[in-house]
Amino acid sequence: MAGLADVMGDVAGAGAAFAGLVLVFMGATTTAYEGFDQPAQKLVRKKFLQRIWLSFVGIAFGMLATALALLAGAGAPECVAWGAIISLALAASSVLFAALQTALDIR
Repeated sequence: MAGLADVMGDVAGAGAAFAGLVLVFMGATTTAYEGFDQPAQKLVRKKFLQRIWLSFVGIAFGMLATALALLAGAGAPECVAWGAIISLALAASSVLFAALQTALDIR
């Protein structure tokens, strides 16, 4: 069975992939918001801000997971590897919540 340090390359790749995925989602969200005229933007601003901030949290945790995984792969203590895994789980949760919020807002 592979040790924790052996999978850090996979965790680093997954963290970067999550950050990239969420960056695309943020771009689509911003484009959708910009599609509203000024009066309508005021009505939907709160909803779009929630999505953007959830997305930002996902990017931050994805990049943190990548950085910690690279450090753990380079020989940092095992707690750094666990930090990378927890950060990756938080990034995935953020992506899930942002997608769920978007899906529930479509009526």
